[in-house]
Amino acid sequence: MEDVFKARMASPAIANVPLSQSFWKSRIVPDMPWLWDMPTPSDEQRLSVDWSRVYKDLFWGSQRNRTLGLCNRRRIWTQMCPQFAKRYASITEAKNH
Repeated sequence: MEDVFKARMASPAIANVPLSQSFWKSRIVPDMPWLWDMPTPSDEQRLSVDWSRVYKDLFWGSQRNRTLGLCNRRRIWTQMCPQFAKRYASITEAKNH
């Protein structure tokens, strides 16, 4: 996502190209992996969703001191999970040797 924003800032021509709803929808899980269990909308719901708004609201809501549940999910995913993964990997490696 960062590359898209950089390209849009560097080029007025690219900045004026609207990003599609499918683009915004496709960016939610890669950019916000703490939402891995987000419910999947039905086909009917999917057609009426403004994915740009969903993406921006979720991203903004997960920033520090915004929507506390989202903030906590983001904090756990970005700060705590890497620590747990390291410890798990070292324990698993020790068991295998």
